Amino acid sequence: MHLKEIEPIQSSPAYPETVGDLDKLVERPLLAACRELYQKGIQTVGSSANRENLGTGSVWIVIDSSTMSEANLAIAHRLGKMSNGHYYNNGLTFCQSAGSR
Repeated sequence: MHLKEIEPIQSSPAYPETVGDLDKLVERPLLAACRELYQKGIQTVGSSANRENLGTGSVWIVIDSSTMSEANLAIAHRLGKMSNGHYYNNGLTFCQSAGSR
């Protein structure tokens, strides 16, 4: 499946109550990653991987940094960047190039 084929999920940032809730909140390309984070007790509060991301050139996940261990937080700060207000204050945003998918 290509990003150009994926419609955006229009939902507010939300904490899933079960791993099954992710199916309604996360677009297919990021679903496996968000499920793995959920199973490790790391909350995602926003994500985007759909046809609209082709215009921006990246897909992303925002993680609630308060749900991460100190060791994972140190790694995350090296790999991601802090968000301020777009989806979640003090969340960590992780972006990946969307390419031409």
